[in-house]
Amino acid sequence: MSVTVEQNGAVGRRLTITIPGETIATGIEQQLESVGKTAKIKGFRPGKAPASIVRREYGAAVRDDVLDELKRTHYAEALTSESLDPVALPEFEEGRFGEDGSFTFAASLEIFPQVDPQGIDALAVKRPRVEIGDDDVDVVLERLQKQKAEWESTDRAAREGDRVSVSFEGRVEGEPFEGNQGENVPVELGSDEMIPGFEEGLVGIGKDETRQLELEFPADYRTSELAGKKAAFEVTASAVEERKLPALDEEFAASFGCEEGAAQLRARVRRNMETELEARIRDDLHERIGNRLIDANPIEVPKALVDQEIERRQRQMLRRLGLGEDTAKVPNLPREPYEEASERHVRLGLLMSALVRREAFQPDPAKVEKHIESLCRQLDDPVAGARELRADNQAMRNVEALVLEDMVYDWLLEQAAVTDEPKEFLAYMEPRQDGATEQTRSRDDA
Repeated sequence: MSVTVEQNGAVGRRLTITIPGETIATGIEQQLESVGKTAKIKGFRPGKAPASIVRREYGAAVRDDVLDELKRTHYAEALTSESLDPVALPEFEEGRFGEDGSFTFAASLEIFPQVDPQGIDALAVKRPRVEIGDDDVDVVLERLQKQKAEWESTDRAAREGDRVSVSFEGRVEGEPFEGNQGENVPVELGSDEMIPGFEEGLVGIGKDETRQLELEFPADYRTSELAGKKAAFEVTASAVEERKLPALDEEFAASFGCEEGAAQLRARVRRNMETELEARIRDDLHERIGNRLIDANPIEVPKALVDQEIERRQRQMLRRLGLGEDTAKVPNLPREPYEEASERHVRLGLLMSALVRREAFQPDPAKVEKHIESLCRQLDDPVAGARELRADNQAMRNVEALVLEDMVYDWLLEQAAVTDEPKEFLAYMEPRQDGATEQTRSRDDA
């Protein structure tokens, strides 16, 4: 066997492999002999047909089978001899026979890049420094109150935070459009659920009052036919309601599983806020230090790995939509929304794996146990759940991988120049406010 290797960038390789004619001929003869022992050919008893007849009947098929097998084995041997580590199956090109009976074919593949992360000692990152004040706890408690609030009719004019029931009719360029009418639609002023200007135009409206609103649909409105167009709405209010918050008393606290009263609820809310804040800061630090590591190491990544990550994210999206693992739908999903994040994920994964090997990281058993406890804490039987997880080799490998990742991030932060960046709690957590409130509630209910 002879092998030549052409390099295409940092990760692309093209192997040209020649299988000797003698190897092919020997393989064909051996396979024909094996086939001849059981071949059923008309006019002969099974296995008794002459070799020439067996060759005539099965020669072409045997040659194809032998070539396929020899291509696989010689490709594998070429990878070993050339010390290549492919990331996926290769693309085989059509081969050709030589005058001496040899067969030459080519295989294009991508390999894992040789990665040696640099610039670790020059990494710099800002760490959010956030304190939770009593006012922050008050805001979250008020959100919990709003979850259980009741609406009461009022005769006064509507103001921010009220709910107004309206009937409306809209027109664009004097013509109606799909969904242009509504009857007794509840609109909470300040919720930003309607197009810009609609809720603001209802501030000060009274029951049975009619207003004319001149508005404009956003340029990125979900209905392209209306995007960016001016619209005129006639709106009539049939009711104005104000929100009545429940008192922060023992009954309210008990509805969240706090039988000891409002003080217990307040303490639990603060504790949950601290947990959410700690997770958010950790995620931010990981993302920031990961970005600095990527910037310092502009490595080329194999397209096959990016493709795999895109498909993983597409399947994940299908599961979120309740479509399960419907593989037939994956090829029809758009790739663009996932490409940038997938490439970053692959690049960072290669860098982190290289650091694990170079620095000889091993998962800390104590941290593995802590992670298992964290995963099983919400189960009905945490002890049984942890025991079952430890017995699952694949699950344990996943846990150890997560622990290793956290250990590498912690090590990177130890090497980096870290400066504090003061932040206000609510402003910092705003992207996750609703999620934090929901998690607080679900934990309390549990």
